[in-house]
Amino acid sequence: MCTHADLENHLLNAYEQIRKPGMPKWAVHKRNTPNELVIPTIPFIGKHYAEQPVKILVYASAENLSGYWKGNDRYWPGDWLDCDELAQNRHRWCFDNESMQVDCKLPYVHLGPLEDGGLLAAVMFLSAKLRGCEPPVPRAFYETIAFGNYCKFSIETEYQHAKRDPQYAAASQTKASVHNIDYASKSDYIEASKAYVRADIETLQPDYIIVPSMNDGAFLDSIKKKDAKIIRIHQINAAVVNNIAPNKRNRYCSKYPSYDPTLLPTEIQTVYNSIKRINHQNYLYVFSYLEEVLNRAACR
Repeated sequence: MCTHADLENHLLNAYEQIRKPGMPKWAVHKRNTPNELVIPTIPFIGKHYAEQPVKILVYASAENLSGYWKGNDRYWPGDWLDCDELAQNRHRWCFDNESMQVDCKLPYVHLGPLEDGGLLAAVMFLSAKLRGCEPPVPRAFYETIAFGNYCKFSIETEYQHAKRDPQYAAASQTKASVHNIDYASKSDYIEASKAYVRADIETLQPDYIIVPSMNDGAFLDSIKKKDAKIIRIHQINAAVVNNIAPNKRNRYCSKYPSYDPTLLPTEIQTVYNSIKRINHQNYLYVFSYLEEVLNRAACR
């Protein structure tokens, strides 16, 4: 059986073979060497992932590096993504070096939807159902799964481009927004990540792939092991959670009931109570939505 170190080293080598200097041109560049890109990171691989009878790989939609050029990358120095040795496995590096983290109930992993608690609560809930056991505390739970971003590059904003390229800044007539650019309406950008995703799945051999519903299931079907299942879920952010909860305007009005939080395992309750930037009452409908997703997956 492959060890945690074997899996990490295999993926680090695979990513190095896939990388092409300066490609894709639209991705976020480094600060100190602006002709180079911030390299993609391998997924976080739990130290006990390989020994799990049910292996779960989780993908978020895309990494947000909008704060990188402003030098406020959460708790870490503004230039650390310039260092390939740190950047190539940054989810693990942040997790293992979170001494500056304030709220350790939700460990810092350089992946917002998890460390905000929304995606973490969803994954712990799905894991409890798929594995038939209650999840441990978040820090120990992470060591039983693998996770990362499906889209391996962050799209460079006008602000970032202007900061690294004075000539572009002088010529540009576009307002330099600092906000990240979402992949949701730009599916062509996903193509640059597919070789990395293939390496992830062929190396990690997950039994379940939890992935944002925007992604191409046909591609995943072609590279996953035969009996693995893909569980497609909505992005778990505030806007989506508010859409799943009933209101006067959305199509989910009577589709999902509110979930009784007392039925949640202890550690999921802890994460649910710690969720940031999401309405907690609305989030209770997400658990019912996830149960329906599992029911659909079981019928396939």
